[in-house]
Amino acid sequence: MYYKTYRNPPRRFAVHRRVTRRHLHSAAFGNATTIGAAVVWLIMFFSMWILILRTFEDNSIYKLSIMQLKTGKYANILIDEYRQENGGKLPESLEAIGFRKSYDDNIYYFQPSEGCYCYELEYIRLNDTEYCLNFGDGMWFKGQYLSTIGHWNYYCTKFDSESCDWVIDESWGEDASKVYLYEYEFPEWFDSIKVPLESIVRSNRGRQQYMLRISDRNNSVCGWINNDDTISCINYNCVLHTFDAMLWPDIDYFRDIQGYTMLGDKVCFIIDETNSHHLSILKYNGKGRVFNVPENRGCVGGEHYWYLDIDADYGGKVTLKGVRVEE
Repeated sequence: MYYKTYRNPPRRFAVHRRVTRRHLHSAAFGNATTIGAAVVWLIMFFSMWILILRTFEDNSIYKLSIMQLKTGKYANILIDEYRQENGGKLPESLEAIGFRKSYDDNIYYFQPSEGCYCYELEYIRLNDTEYCLNFGDGMWFKGQYLSTIGHWNYYCTKFDSESCDWVIDESWGEDASKVYLYEYEFPEWFDSIKVPLESIVRSNRGRQQYMLRISDRNNSVCGWINNDDTISCINYNCVLHTFDAMLWPDIDYFRDIQGYTMLGDKVCFIIDETNSHHLSILKYNGKGRVFNVPENRGCVGGEHYWYLDIDADYGGKVTLKGVRVEE
């Protein structure tokens, strides 16, 4: 008995060998189609997570504020180049240096080539040779550049879980000697708020500046109120007081003061200490000015406080809750 051997085996033997190898490969590594689908699925899965993480990173307050600041510094460079090429003249708008016009007369935006987000800047020509750039919102981050100062004011906030409030995370340049502030005004339907405030200002002669602090409704104060001989306590949501920058060493014009309004011919700075916004009773009128920040602070002197309860939901009803005078 013998076995027949083939020098050139028949074609059916080769087919059987390929089928055998395929079954052995599938048993060891799985079906090729299944493996390919799994690889594609893994690629899609990891790509999706990379995109999600990148989106969270780009949407972070710190990331947005830094990109806004980079955009502002880029605008500074382009404005300087424009002035050198045009005999020191400032551009009428940022469109002249490659930015695009946004929804407001002074707002322009720029989209970096490496990102998908647009970053807005406010450009204000103060005069023929001086300008101001602004970005951000006072609650999360804010930046300002005055050409007369030559450097950026900037801060960024973060949420503090212990105090459940937004706190300053990073800032610099806040000791600038000048700052640009927006002017706000009372709408016509809130004249009932403006009239008593102007009446208080007129009755207190000799003071040039005031401050309006808008607070939460349940604030209270106890002390020698209404100049009585007894200590009394009152509740209020707004306080108007005389303001002397020499008496407020901790006030930062750029960071703490949201803007100002005019009460008659007197300047009244605005500080919003609520989670809402002072625009609930005041609106931006498109104006503003540069204020000089006093260099010498820490003096002592008298102040006047008028504690008010403002009900903005019902026609701006104002109740004077109490007066305190410190000499």
